[in-house]
Amino acid sequence: SIAHTLTATAMQHARQRGAAAIWLHTRADNPAAMALYTSLGFRERARRTTWLAKPTRNISLNGSGITVMVGEFPTITARQARDWPQQEAWLQRLYPEELAWYQPISWLSFRPGLGPSLYRFFMDFETRQWAAWSNGQLLGVLAWQPTSGHADRLWAATSPEDGAPALTALLCHARRVLTWRPNLALDFPANQIVDEAIRSAGFQPRRTLIWMQADAT
Repeated sequence: SIAHTLTATAMQHARQRGAAAIWLHTRADNPAAMALYTSLGFRERARRTTWLAKPTRNISLNGSGITVMVGEFPTITARQARDWPQQEAWLQRLYPEELAWYQPISWLSFRPGLGPSLYRFFMDFETRQWAAWSNGQLLGVLAWQPTSGHADRLWAATSPEDGAPALTALLCHARRVLTWRPNLALDFPANQIVDEAIRSAGFQPRRTLIWMQADAT
């Protein structure tokens, strides 16, 4: 087929240019494309969903009209400098370096300290960050960055063991306090438990992308 020929030609070009690996992504609702890429040696490496929501002060749980009570969730505070080491470790796990070409992280926009603060000031780079705590334990951190596009970007960093409630709480908080912004977007690894936590904050999936890799040798 034409698709097979085009993909195989692109892979050959990458090999001739000395690429160590070849990456692509395809929508999860496109099984024909997945079958094609699998036949050419690609294997799934990650599955990520983009979520969208409008900020609002009136947040309902799963669209059922039941108002989310703050007391049901972890306590939300401003992110502190002491939270950064754990936040950085979570971000590196949830937004791995091999996927950074698609959605790169500007680490200086998150780091505490005078240098990063000056960078954000002179670059007119606004960032707000919140932390979720429960029983003295940090469970997650959410960062917000405005964009000139149709949706601002959210970066979530949560505990892999018990971060789902924190994720819901942080996303609800962002929707409540960013009411002057048009839309909020979150890119996050697809997972049934995490997906439900994000839906509980009123976010809807826009698309799920499957990341696939093939060796260039």
